[in-house]
Amino acid sequence: MTETAARTLAEHVGLAAAVLDADGHIAYANPAFEEHFPATAGADVRTVFGDAVGQTAGVDRVGDAVEQVVDDGVDQADAELTVTGDAPSVYHLQVTAVDAADAAAIIEACNVTERLENTPRVGTILGRISESFYAVDDEWRVTYWNEQMASRTGVPAADIVGQSVWDVFDTDAITELRARYEAAMDAGESTTFTTYLPDPLDYWVEVRLYPDEHGMSVFSRDVTTDVERERELERYETIVENANDAVMIKDCEGRYRLANDAVADYTGRDTEAVFGKTDQELFGPEVGDRVRERERIALEEERRVTYEERIPTDDGEVVFETTRIPFYEGGELAGTIGICRDVTDQVAYEARLEARSEQLELLNRILRHDIRNDMTVVLAVLDLLSEHVADDEGADLVEEVGERAQHVVDLTATLRDLMTVVLDETEHLQPVPVAGVLEDELADVDAAFPRAITRIDGDLPDVAVRANEMLHSVFRNLLKNAVQHNDQDLPEVVVSATATDDTVTVRVADNGPGIPDDRKTKVFGRDEKGLESSGTGVGLFLVDRLVDEFDGSVHVEDNDPSGAIFVVELPRWTADLAFDPM
Repeated sequence: MTETAARTLAEHVGLAAAVLDADGHIAYANPAFEEHFPATAGADVRTVFGDAVGQTAGVDRVGDAVEQVVDDGVDQADAELTVTGDAPSVYHLQVTAVDAADAAAIIEACNVTERLENTPRVGTILGRISESFYAVDDEWRVTYWNEQMASRTGVPAADIVGQSVWDVFDTDAITELRARYEAAMDAGESTTFTTYLPDPLDYWVEVRLYPDEHGMSVFSRDVTTDVERERELERYETIVENANDAVMIKDCEGRYRLANDAVADYTGRDTEAVFGKTDQELFGPEVGDRVRERERIALEEERRVTYEERIPTDDGEVVFETTRIPFYEGGELAGTIGICRDVTDQVAYEARLEARSEQLELLNRILRHDIRNDMTVVLAVLDLLSEHVADDEGADLVEEVGERAQHVVDLTATLRDLMTVVLDETEHLQPVPVAGVLEDELADVDAAFPRAITRIDGDLPDVAVRANEMLHSVFRNLLKNAVQHNDQDLPEVVVSATATDDTVTVRVADNGPGIPDDRKTKVFGRDEKGLESSGTGVGLFLVDRLVDEFDGSVHVEDNDPSGAIFVVELPRWTADLAFDPM
């Protein structure tokens, strides 16, 4: 189609019509168009419908409709325009694309306030309105009802045209809606509002009312999706604004679209100053480029990206754990949502823990090797020296030194086990035969304390418990504690064990002084040494920690007639016992 052909169409269309060029400007307007909207060639559509006419409503909608057709390639777009003044008028405008080298579209204007909808020509035009539209006379009788209204309400035109709209929709649900319509009709002023229509309609609608001396024209559209999206956005904004973490939304170019107060605190700028800026502008290219690279990964790969970012400040630096998530609008990738948590204190604490762990590891190596090896040599020399000491006093001194040296060896063993627990170097939980562990540790105690009596009461159950090699340390410390804390001339320790389907219970009983009720819990404290004890001080604390790691428990009971009973309960290992090997 040539511009000449487009002009011919405009001349004969019978409505106010104009030809638009590729820029959306007026190339030609027919007489009917100029009668309503004086226009000059080259004039911008918004100017024609705004400045040329005077006070108008909906000029932006007309401009948007033109842009949809001329710029976005839409075949057809509609808009409504209200011209106010002494004689208010409502126009329906339709923009239609044309295939011409020097013409892009034709815009037609129909004055729907002239009540010409009863003629076939205008009825056809109104029928092509994309929005729901109907008209009523001054008695509220429906004079026009388009297909969109019929589809949305389920009421065909044949059932409502000529009827009072309030008779057809005579429900309490539209009482407020009717009041708005009547107020607009009485005032003779156009109005726009959004309202919810409950059952049986059950949707949100945006209504535009254009009253005149003949009745009213009503344009409406279902905005349920828009309202629900807006409410969801408001909920998200409330969450974002009240979040302690910095939360921001950026477009695909990395510009801030939304930021909460926490972002302002971290950046040192008001939220308004952040909007539209990029991180390069806020933090400089070094930091901004790194952040942008993470955003690029989230956008290009359309996946969540989590990373640690260090931002320099006047007082040093702030460390953030940041997550970037792509988000979409209308099914199209629109940008990223970022959540930044200040982990500066946590990172510093972890660094201190790592340094402390290294120090403990060094101490653990010293305990495992240097001190233990040296004391082993001391014990060997004392054993040789005892053969060369003739008098009783000297022999007693050698024996006392030997006991002290053995105590140091025991102490290093307990501390070594404690370091293993503190440094989290224990083995994963596995089935451990409880009888074998008890027999091994009883044999060691017999060798270390020949003047003590140790025995097993009954048979030890041939079952396994959920533990690891550190179970040896549990019973080693309990058995030695029972001997070393004993005030009897002949210490006696009795071990017994029972098993159920779920639990194995081991009891270590002694004939010592016992433990008062108010100390039965405190005795497992880190610095607790028992009653006038020469023990290690951390042995029972270690027992408590290890048993807890095995998902078991330990407590103290009174023995009869004297002494204490340490009761250890451990989960029995069964073939179907589930556990996490990691």
